[in-house]
Amino acid sequence: MQALIGWPSHTIALVLTVVLLATAVLFILLSWRSKILFKLGVRNIPRRRARAVLIIFGLTLSTTVIGSALSSGDSMTHTVRSLVTESLGPVDEVVVAGPVHGTGNNQVSDLTQPGITQLASANFSYFDSSQASEIASNAHDSHAIEGVMPAIVEQVTAIQPKTHQALASLTLLALPTTLPPAFGTLTAVDGASIQLDTLKPDQIVMNDAAALVFGAKAGQPLQIMVEGKSWNVQLAAIVSSGGLGGLEPTVIAPLAEVQRVTEHTDQVNLVLVANHGGVNSVTQSAAASEALRLPLANHPAAQQLHDFLRTPDV
Repeated sequence: MQALIGWPSHTIALVLTVVLLATAVLFILLSWRSKILFKLGVRNIPRRRARAVLIIFGLTLSTTVIGSALSSGDSMTHTVRSLVTESLGPVDEVVVAGPVHGTGNNQVSDLTQPGITQLASANFSYFDSSQASEIASNAHDSHAIEGVMPAIVEQVTAIQPKTHQALASLTLLALPTTLPPAFGTLTAVDGASIQLDTLKPDQIVMNDAAALVFGAKAGQPLQIMVEGKSWNVQLAAIVSSGGLGGLEPTVIAPLAEVQRVTEHTDQVNLVLVANHGGVNSVTQSAAASEALRLPLANHPAAQQLHDFLRTPDV
């Protein structure tokens, strides 16, 4: 339990412990100075043993009920947060380039939706990978941010050459071959760990949500239509949904391969950020945003605004 009625739980425990000890010391002093009052207070215990036992049992039971209620609420909160974290994945913040004029409202709306899938339809602008590296370097010392990773998200169409079956509005997530530990790992449906750096050229993986809808199997050739370009690939493995794999149909590929196919060499269209805290990582979002604000600031524009605000007229 983190807090109770707005008070930190450790503060409440400390205060109650001090009050209990002070009360115990007070009663000990009173019983020592006035033994008559002590004898009057305890004389009914041996006389009415059943009543004394009943009172003690009732106090114990009430304490147990209250403690169980608080612990049950904490357990339910932890369970719900764990399920939500598993469904939404380890990504807490997303950094994208400034929206193109006239498309900002739609892109902002997509950014507020949970999960990676909604980002694929936002059509974010590409920017140099060096900027993503600069963001990661500046966020390295933040106590709130655990990992930063460049990525590409696009909405694609997958086609089975043999059956000509197509799956539109499929999310393509391109990731570095070496994933930062903060983002977890990709796990195949058989439990094996999937490493993107072990994939051969033109090999991809697909989550089981996409495989179920598409009827795809490992080792099957596929055709991916991305940005009007045809990419012939082979399905290397099927990964479990959840986490980076996502709950919606998603295809995951090495970042360098997608950059080559889309002709966006050394470019990405978003940066994924994971916070410290596990299932409670969302509580670090304010501090993480503060740490990201400085490297993302437009320093020439900020300097111009500063100089303008310092003019005598202003």
